[in-house]
Amino acid sequence: MLKEKNKKLQLVVFLGLILALGSLIFSGCVSTGQTKEGESSTLVTNSSDSQEEIKVLEGEILEGTMNTLRVKDSDNKEYSFLTEGLEIQTGQTGLKIGNPVEISYKGNLDPEAEAQEVEILSIEVSDLVDSNSADSQEETKVLEGEILEGTMNTLRVKDSDNKEYSFLTEGLEIQTDQTGLKIGNPVKISYKGNLDPEAEAQEVEILSIEVSDLVDSSRQKAENILAKMTLEEKVGQMFIGRSPQGSGLEEIKEYKLAGYILFSRDFENKSKDQVIAKNQAYQEAAQIPMFIGVDEEGGTVNRVSRNKNLRPQPFQSPQDLYKQGGFDLIRQDSKEKSDLLKSLGINLNFAPVADLSQDPKDFIYKRSFGQDHEQTAQYVKEVVTVMKDQGLASVLKHFPGYGNNLDTHGQVAYDKRPYENFEQADFIPFKAGIDAGANMVLVAHNVVEAMDQDNPASLSKNVHQILRQDLDFSGLIITDDLAMEGVKAFGDKGEIAVKAVLAGNDLLCSSDFQIQIPAVIEKVLSGDIDEDIIDQAVLRILEEKIDLGLIK
Repeated sequence: MLKEKNKKLQLVVFLGLILALGSLIFSGCVSTGQTKEGESSTLVTNSSDSQEEIKVLEGEILEGTMNTLRVKDSDNKEYSFLTEGLEIQTGQTGLKIGNPVEISYKGNLDPEAEAQEVEILSIEVSDLVDSNSADSQEETKVLEGEILEGTMNTLRVKDSDNKEYSFLTEGLEIQTDQTGLKIGNPVKISYKGNLDPEAEAQEVEILSIEVSDLVDSSRQKAENILAKMTLEEKVGQMFIGRSPQGSGLEEIKEYKLAGYILFSRDFENKSKDQVIAKNQAYQEAAQIPMFIGVDEEGGTVNRVSRNKNLRPQPFQSPQDLYKQGGFDLIRQDSKEKSDLLKSLGINLNFAPVADLSQDPKDFIYKRSFGQDHEQTAQYVKEVVTVMKDQGLASVLKHFPGYGNNLDTHGQVAYDKRPYENFEQADFIPFKAGIDAGANMVLVAHNVVEAMDQDNPASLSKNVHQILRQDLDFSGLIITDDLAMEGVKAFGDKGEIAVKAVLAGNDLLCSSDFQIQIPAVIEKVLSGDIDEDIIDQAVLRILEEKIDLGLIK
């Protein structure tokens, strides 16, 4: 009996041990398991059965597309995920490189795998926040500079340190003023990231691009001067007079002249010091610094270099220079000429001649380059560029192109060529000079019937509109001398000056300014000439004088 009781007790103990062991095993199955470094896990206890843990990867986006996502975690380990068909929660900037990302998943990550074989439960992407706030954010930076090149898709900018940066702007909204992406316009670019002047295109996040019109300081200065000028002073600024026989100083003070054009008599038998002193006296007599101009074309038209005290030999014609040394010699000659004139106090040369002529019988032939429109255009470009570099103002003449016309110094000349001739040939050298930065264009007295049958070009509104609009010239338009026979038939001295102003000339080249200035003033006072026409011309004149450094 005792033996049977002992057997039963042993069986109870054995069963208790088995139950206790089973409890320990079950407890181990539902406890929190170990995870890989950098991952967190969560126990799921929705049922009595064990469930696979949910893990979370936190990092930043290295690459994001419609189908894949590459992420870097805090230990710089990289993982690629296939995301096709998955819903991804994002902020405003979407799958932008660098944006923070949080991926909830089941399974184990493998940084060596091409794509992670895990069950993705959710992907949440947030915008990168500003480091200046409580959360870490990337700093917003601003680049201020000027436009070097602007197209629909790209923008090249130079900053204050002369460093250049190119940006891809396709699809971006750019705020601009009236002149748009004009070269030289100020630009402000707000962005996130780092600029690299060596990069072909900047890899930064562009937040905004604002382009403003260039505030022309010379225009502001000119407007300030204009606001203080009397009508007499303004009209006087529209006249370049032929220097009188005497001192010329009283005329400057009385008529407030824009400048003088000098002729051979002003240099004849004078020493260099005498010429300099005379020109300096002109400037000292003027309330507003003057244009001191001359016709020094080379060849048949030389005013300065005919005087051996100023140069051993007269300057050669463009044709002779080109035959001897091509455009290299043209450039050398232009530089020497500019240096000489500047040293004498002359700041304006009525050159180069942009007229086309290849026929030695033409009046203008010897003064022209003597080549076709393409070669002549290159000649004009070279001369204007050198003059501009040397700080000497240039004048393209004789618009719209002299052709085979008669000499308007002695008679009226009628040009019967069709308009297509000018478009296909004569305009081209003028356009080349304008694009190179010519300061002035001189308009001839030829009656160009294809443009205006009733008036010489110098008095024709239509010719001036063609120059402004079709050739896009914004500089100073000046007449040929209004004392020439080619224009005298179209009115008396006063009438001609008034017509020249109404046609659109800024400057009137006049041997009769003592008569013509009062005539223009009278027509302004009577209302026949709107004073705004005078103001706009004088603004351009003042701006040119400022840009040349005459007005400080």
